[in-house]
Amino acid sequence: GYSFAEAGSKRVPGVRRNRRVDKMEEKSLDKIVNGLTYMTSKQLAAVAHLLSPIPDALDDIAVAARLPRSNQGRKRQESLVVKKMRKAIADDALEKLAEAVRLAEATETLYEDSDVAGMVRAWSEGLLG
Repeated sequence: GYSFAEAGSKRVPGVRRNRRVDKMEEKSLDKIVNGLTYMTSKQLAAVAHLLSPIPDALDDIAVAARLPRSNQGRKRQESLVVKKMRKAIADDALEKLAEAVRLAEATETLYEDSDVAGMVRAWSEGLLG
């Protein structure tokens, strides 16, 4: 029988490509690029070497980052970076970038949560005091 799992995303004449695998890879690349646009300049500087195969990668990311979140231009700009990354960046570098994005998001939520924790503390002190 035909195995979809073995087809992968490499183009082999006469063998069907597994679109689902392609789409999943694209989704994770989208997530990485979107995460990069929310990083601080320090966080970006820390992963800049992973993006070095792409000329102007940081500029491309900065352009997207300056656009409003729901802006169609931002989505297009992110897609452009995704396209460049798919061609130029090796899997191990992509995994490191994904990890960096996860870490950046985690610390970001910690910052937000500290405000929430402060409000909860003030609120509970107000109740108890």
